[in-house]
Amino acid sequence: MNKKYDIIFLGLAKNVTKTINAFFLSLENISKQNLKLCIIIGENDSTDGSSDYLKNYSNDKFDYIYLETTFLRKYKNRIIRLGYGRQYLKDYILKNKFSSQFIVVVDLDEVIINGIETIQLLNNFKILEDKKNYLFGVSSKSRPYYYDLLPLIIKDYYEIDVYKIQTKVSLKAFYERNKFIYDFQKKISKMRDVDTKSSHNGLTIYLYKDYLLGNYFVSEKNIRSEHINFNSEIHKKTGKYIRMTNSLIVNTPQEHMPLTFKEFFVQKIMKFLKLN
Repeated sequence: MNKKYDIIFLGLAKNVTKTINAFFLSLENISKQNLKLCIIIGENDSTDGSSDYLKNYSNDKFDYIYLETTFLRKYKNRIIRLGYGRQYLKDYILKNKFSSQFIVVVDLDEVIINGIETIQLLNNFKILEDKKNYLFGVSSKSRPYYYDLLPLIIKDYYEIDVYKIQTKVSLKAFYERNKFIYDFQKKISKMRDVDTKSSHNGLTIYLYKDYLLGNYFVSEKNIRSEHINFNSEIHKKTGKYIRMTNSLIVNTPQEHMPLTFKEFFVQKIMKFLKLN
């Protein structure tokens, strides 16, 4: 196809009818800046009508591509599933010879329920362009709290195996979550901009050429965030960083808010009842 864009947006979708229109409206606003956009969405197993809506959606303000990703259901582990899904979108770009100046990887759930501010994107495009010899990407923060610690690596400050903590079943489960997750959510929310080896938090802007260097696949023998695999590989190959910035803001999903012990206990009971 050999299509050239200014920005390519990539997202995986499941049950997004409550949030997707805010995203599309943001893209319409961004397109008014005389930018050529392409949006590629992979969707699978929605139960709220998202599948039909996304299949039939069209917009004359930007190019839109819907990809069915039902093949992902064979991967039982969520992180492995996300890794294959995100890699599928990346491979689609390569196979069809799409190119751009920037790639925006965005979560399509509550993260973007308030949309994306055009001026914030434009400012961070400029930061990336100006710092392209030092940065390969810029990742968002969120309000009221930073939430996505799973893919976060800040050298000598935050290098914690969050997946291990999240999946641990013990009497110390809340203590460890509170110490290594909830407390850090609050601390990082107040931090200045930080250059990380890996971060995401719902929305990440990549320089196109650097984006191509990453790989999202996750090994079953070493399960960790697909973003860690991806970003760490780019960091290793380029020596560059991804900036976690206060100048790019998304919404904190309710399910990822810091919890009290009572809220944590109730959440676990409800999850147990649902599984049984």
